[in-house]
Amino acid sequence: MNHETIEQLKKECLRMATFFENNPTLAEQQIFQGFLEHDEYRHIFIQAICFPGNQTFRKLDEAFKNHYTNVQFTQYLSKTLYWTSVQYDQYQREHKDNQPLIMDNLHNFGISCYPHKDTSDIITETKDLGTWSEDLTLTKALRQLTAKQQTVIIERYGYERTNNEIARLLNVSPQAVSRTHLHAIKRLRTLLEKGVET
Repeated sequence: MNHETIEQLKKECLRMATFFENNPTLAEQQIFQGFLEHDEYRHIFIQAICFPGNQTFRKLDEAFKNHYTNVQFTQYLSKTLYWTSVQYDQYQREHKDNQPLIMDNLHNFGISCYPHKDTSDIITETKDLGTWSEDLTLTKALRQLTAKQQTVIIERYGYERTNNEIARLLNVSPQAVSRTHLHAIKRLRTLLEKGVET
């Protein structure tokens, strides 16, 4: 969120301008910036500041709690996928060092190179989200996302692309990517809280 966005928000109403004058460092906080990137949350924020009341404050409070939980869950998901991929990479390198010729030859023909380990629980460099984690519950949840949600998760966490990069890749707006990502995270959170029905 840039300075121009804050200036636009200040024009919404006099209370908004006063709010930012009284809270000058708030706009610099990443959690707040991320909150206002979502159209729905920004609208709730504007309503609460420009038209204060119990109902608008309650909506704002619920929206921010939801956003904060999603941020925490996103960090958990990102760390889980990152460390699983690190473990996979370490295993690959160790195995390649032990049997370089066999590994190279079999890999070229798409044949599994793990005679002593069940390959079904190893993360693979594929676009199948179900292979990205050794956590069975998370794997089931990832597989229940829509195709579009899976694509966004793969691009965001697998290839570490930004919303703008994903938007260009999929020929959609960055806001659409952001919404898809938000819905995917909400869906994963719901599935994991329920324990994922098989």
